[in-house]
Amino acid sequence: MVTLEAYLGFLKIEENNFAKRINFFERNLHSIEQLPITEKTEIEIYYLQALFDSGKYVHVLRFVDELIERIIINNLVLVKEIDSYRKLIFLKGASQYNTDKIDSAEKTALELIRLEPDNVKYRKLLENCLYKRENKKTLNLKAVCMFLYLLSAAIIAVNLLVVNHFYYQYKELTEVIWKSLFLSASIVLVWSFASTYLKIKQRIDRHIEDRKPSNLK
Repeated sequence: MVTLEAYLGFLKIEENNFAKRINFFERNLHSIEQLPITEKTEIEIYYLQALFDSGKYVHVLRFVDELIERIIINNLVLVKEIDSYRKLIFLKGASQYNTDKIDSAEKTALELIRLEPDNVKYRKLLENCLYKRENKKTLNLKAVCMFLYLLSAAIIAVNLLVVNHFYYQYKELTEVIWKSLFLSASIVLVWSFASTYLKIKQRIDRHIEDRKPSNLK
């Protein structure tokens, strides 16, 4: 009876009241452990979702693999008409991404795309992983662009405060220099963003195409 009360009590809590759901689950863990496996799994999935929505990604990763394994072993892929397997795999991948485990998150995203190639949410997860990796690769390039912007700003300041008053003959030259620096930084930055976008789009399209049923033989 106590276990049933714990089950119903948890479900009465609003889905967006993450803190209350987490607190209730952890206070009633012993009772929840005694529930039949389907109801226990259902509550644990809601608990992991609450942890995820609260930003407790490390906690999600601590429990999610065990729950996925139990779902597979006990054939509990559908819980209340929800694909619990895909839901948990997505929570795992998104948690990996949010804890900067980019390689693992990318593998998980590819697994999801293999299951459902046209799912926008799965595609977005893979896209975010690839963007984060490419952003790390282009940090030095962006730092150079920032340096060029700062240098051009410094030349503008010198131009206004010094050249215009004391070395007017160099005014045109300094203007050419700062405009060239600014334009160069802008071109490099735009090229970096555009090339990164195109590279990622091509990779995602290739991954999705490779994992469509017609190509999996």
